[in-house]
Amino acid sequence: MKAGTRVEVYIPKGYNLADIEEIVKQSFGVDKSFSIEEPEKFNQVISVKLKDYSQEELDSFKKAISEKYNIEEDSMELYEISTPTTKISTVISPYVFPVVLVTVLSFAYFVIKNLKSEDKWKLILRMIITLVIVQGVYFSLILIFRLPFGVYTMPIALLIYVITLVLLINNRKNQ
Repeated sequence: MKAGTRVEVYIPKGYNLADIEEIVKQSFGVDKSFSIEEPEKFNQVISVKLKDYSQEELDSFKKAISEKYNIEEDSMELYEISTPTTKISTVISPYVFPVVLVTVLSFAYFVIKNLKSEDKWKLILRMIITLVIVQGVYFSLILIFRLPFGVYTMPIALLIYVITLVLLINNRKNQ
């Protein structure tokens, strides 16, 4: 996701998309990249996504909208919504070392415990496949249901990982 700001304007009488595009080009400059979205179907709210702009450009945009659609500048509903930047690597990196450490220690425990067993490598491979499938299902559900990837995503993944690991080891203990 790219950082930037979304400027939303409420135009009670409706608007023409071509006019809005022209106003955005005049106010913020032709060389700036922007995108215009229509968040509702009533043709009353327009959303303009921009990376950066000055207060003068915003004032120019506000004035142009008020002149074009006969809205008083003081009563105009204009919202600036900031879009933060989040890199997935920033969220994941603090959890790489703990996951690797827990996995290595768990596999070492499992190998030592089953040292005399002839199928220990087969059991470890089954453990790895199970852990990958469970985590794959978790992240697939996040993608399918379009859940936000945020602060709690990786701790929940780590919790599911540890619970799966404990269940796999306890399951082997009971056999």
